This record gives sequence, structure tokens and C-alpha cells, in this order.
Amino acid sequence: MMSAFILFAAVLISRTSEAGSFDPPVKDKVIAISVNQYSQAIIGRDTLTIADLAKELETRLWKSFLSTGKTYDAIQLDFAEGVSQPVRMATIAAIKTAQNNVLKNISLERDDKLFDDLSADKQRRIKKQFPVLFQEF
Repeated sequence: MMSAFILFAAVLISRTSEAGSFDPPVKDKVIAISVNQYSQAIIGRDTLTIADLAKELETRLWKSFLSTGKTYDAIQLDFAEGVSQPVRMATIAAIKTAQNNVLKNISLERDDKLFDDLSADKQRRIKKQFPVLFQEF
């Protein structure tokens, strides 16, 4: 009788601790950019020229930082079949421009210095906190 009670209590405790420790998976905030065969970049519902991509991406990353103190976790870049190499290179250059501009702005906002002028420790923290700004394509 006593062993049945102990078994029941053990099962009840294990279920309670499992239910309390359940954390839903954290979804990454990702900016998905698709480039079509007409040299247009599509972000969500917005269709842009490649020339406008840098400014739009910079705006989205900066607004995210200003509102939450964080940026997106990553940029997902997809090219449709038939996109030329020059368009691919221009797209990547536009993304790099946006990343560099936001990095500059965040460094100035947080530390009143450009990223390159920060100590190695502060640079390491920024790289860890804002990996999207250092993502390679």
C-alpha cells in the first residue's frame, strides 16, 4: 500500500515538473528575400528594385533595433532560376551595404563610436548580439 502511494506521488511529481519545464520552441526572426527573374527583390508583400533593397533592408533592421533592442536573427536569400550573376552580385552588395550601415548606427547609438573603433570585447558582444549584421552570403 505504501509503495503504491510512493509510486503515485513520484508519477505526479514527474508530470508536474515536465509540464512546468516545457518551453515552446523559439522561432527565429528571419527576413526572407526572394529575387525573381525580373531583377526584383521581394520581402514579404513588398516588391522592390535591387537598387531600393539596401535602404529597405536597412530600415527594417534599424526599426527592429529601435523598437526591441534586437535585430532579426538572419536573412534568408533565395534566387529564382535564371537570375543573372550581375543581379546576384548587386543583391549581395545591397545586403552588405544595409548590414554595414546598421552596424555603424548601432555602434554609434550604443557606444558613440564606430564599430572599428570599439574594443575587441565590445566588438565581440555586438557580433554575438546582432549576428545578422555579420552574416555572409
